[in-house]
Amino acid sequence: MTWASQLARLPDRSRVRVVGVRERAQTPRTRSGKRTCFLTLEDPTGLLDVVVFENALNRAGETIVRHRAYLIDGTLQNNPERGLAIIAEDVRPYVVRTDAGAPVRIRRGVKTGPMGPALGGPGAPEEESWAHAEGDDLAEELLAAEAGGSYDARGTLRPANR
Repeated sequence: MTWASQLARLPDRSRVRVVGVRERAQTPRTRSGKRTCFLTLEDPTGLLDVVVFENALNRAGETIVRHRAYLIDGTLQNNPERGLAIIAEDVRPYVVRTDAGAPVRIRRGVKTGPMGPALGGPGAPEEESWAHAEGDDLAEELLAAEAGGSYDARGTLRPANR
């Protein structure tokens, strides 16, 4: 696992695995008409920018909409011309849990107006639900693997029985 605070020290085109909670997502169309998603994530050490191009977005779009925390594998872009960002190749849901294993509900920041909660505010349905997160077989498989293993410095999961 690579933390946001470590990214600037890694060379351009390094393979990285990051985990973070979505702070912001934008999906503008490019000049060519293709969809691209720009995510700003937060981990315990800071913010990180992730670019999800159309091919990866076609595979991960539903995950990005339904969940707030992600496990992302990608390639680090670290150069003066384009700045510091992760080009996502794989975006998977990540269920944040307490030490006891209970899922933690991640809430969005909310705005309120004179008539009460704005769209997306308290009481409004949320994009993600624990029913979806708990029923996501890949996420559950990853969590089970993590429970019995650990990640090495390159972000590769090492099962406990090795």
